[in-house]
Amino acid sequence: CFFFLMIRRPPRSTQSRSSAASDVYKRQVSTQSTWATLAPGKVLPMNILSEIASRIASDGPLDDIFNLFTSLESQIRNEQVQHDELYAKQQVECSGERSFREKEIAEATNAINLASDEKNAAAVSLSQNQQQLETNVKSQTDVSSLIRDLEEQRVAANAVYKRRNAEYNEALNTINEGHHMLQELYTGSASLIDLNRVATKMFKGAVNLRITHYYVAVIGALAQIAQKADLLVDANILNRVEELFKRLQETLAQAIQEED
Repeated sequence: CFFFLMIRRPPRSTQSRSSAASDVYKRQVSTQSTWATLAPGKVLPMNILSEIASRIASDGPLDDIFNLFTSLESQIRNEQVQHDELYAKQQVECSGERSFREKEIAEATNAINLASDEKNAAAVSLSQNQQQLETNVKSQTDVSSLIRDLEEQRVAANAVYKRRNAEYNEALNTINEGHHMLQELYTGSASLIDLNRVATKMFKGAVNLRITHYYVAVIGALAQIAQKADLLVDANILNRVEELFKRLQETLAQAIQEED
């Protein structure tokens, strides 16, 4: 005959959200307590065997020895039944705990798979963001280069504008000087040198502004006056030249507005 007591270790600690393992442990503690008091008040089998050995040694009555054997057999059978019931109960509990642990493993595996998917998605997103960053950096570099080019063009255009504006202002000043010279010609105080000087400045202004066709009539009229030896001209010629000066002045003013 074999006597045994199956004692299982408490389950490992589990997550706080699950109470199944804790319930299993509590049931095991209760079962072990019941097993410790399985047959209160009964004589232990070893004591019965000792009593049998003593009766045999002293040539005790066979009936008493037989009764002791019968009692021992009955006790062993009863305890075996109780052991079998306890074993079956613990098997059920073990099966429940195993199912619980397998469920936890499945949940953990699913969580790992989800985390892996998220990691892969994050890696893809990181790669895309890095590519986008490289594109943005290149675009920023291209825009910076374009801004520098536009700034250089603006500076160059501004320099051209200032130069052209100075040339137009110089041309207008020359026309005003021509108006003053005509008055001096009318009074006889202007000389051929004055006339040539004004005509030369007008010609240079026409060349610089690339609008010589606007100056043809004015310069021709001044040349006609210069051909007179005494530089004495009548009021009609002076009025015609004055009118040409006014038209040229208006034309230059309009050209300045168009360039602005």
